[in-house]
Amino acid sequence: MYSTNVRAMLPLTAVCCPAEDRTTAAEQRIKREKMSPSNRKCFADKPAFARLLGHFQVAESQRGVQWEHQLGMLVNELCPRNVRVYGQHSIELLAKELAAPSYNSNRLWLSRKLSEAIAATDLTQLVGKADKSGFNFTISHVLSLVSIKDDDERIAVGKLCVERQWGVKQLRREIHRRQGKKSQGGLSLAEPENVDVALQDLLERSRDWLNRYGKIWFAGGTGCLARPMSKAAATRLEQELEDAEKVLREMRAAVDIARKGIRTQRPRAAKPTQIKGN
Repeated sequence: MYSTNVRAMLPLTAVCCPAEDRTTAAEQRIKREKMSPSNRKCFADKPAFARLLGHFQVAESQRGVQWEHQLGMLVNELCPRNVRVYGQHSIELLAKELAAPSYNSNRLWLSRKLSEAIAATDLTQLVGKADKSGFNFTISHVLSLVSIKDDDERIAVGKLCVERQWGVKQLRREIHRRQGKKSQGGLSLAEPENVDVALQDLLERSRDWLNRYGKIWFAGGTGCLARPMSKAAATRLEQELEDAEKVLREMRAAVDIARKGIRTQRPRAAKPTQIKGN
């Protein structure tokens, strides 16, 4: 994974304009002459290769998420995913012929994956929101959203991420919360040995939370919540605290149900037997 700041980014019209205008015919000719006949046929003889060379004429400081998305589309034109001919249309070969600094085969592969993960129009909306708020919406954010299969939900979570200015870890936690760890390839929860073990685990986690609350969040007026923060950070934390409070209310309701269940399982006291007189 890698990140690119969207605040230093060309408008989409600049990124997506014909790239042949931004590169020289001499550079294209030199690249073509150095290629093997097979690579020349796969890459240099195709219009997309000229556009790819022109795409790299954009200064590194001006390359944003949309630039990477367009790069992925060009890579997919030259190295289609559905083409499986050994030694041809390979991203490894393309990276070698391109010889662009910092753009090895893995980087080109990620760019192609990015272009497949989200439509350009949807990405434009997310980037526009992030750009207005000064949020650093990165490629890692977009690639994390790929795991959400439903298109509408993916865009909704993306908008929520930008509005609340989540880091990549926070975004992934939200995706895991919505889909569950099992659907993400993780292990299902192991069944505890008995109810006592489960409640002890819950008790330890609760005490750990309270310990962090007292010693880290506040820490006698020197913790992280005692320090100044931006308005955006305060808004984000308030929303996350509301989410935590909602989960705690759900847990309190579950505790009440469990308590009733335990009480119903208590053995009833035997009624004293009455000895009837003769």
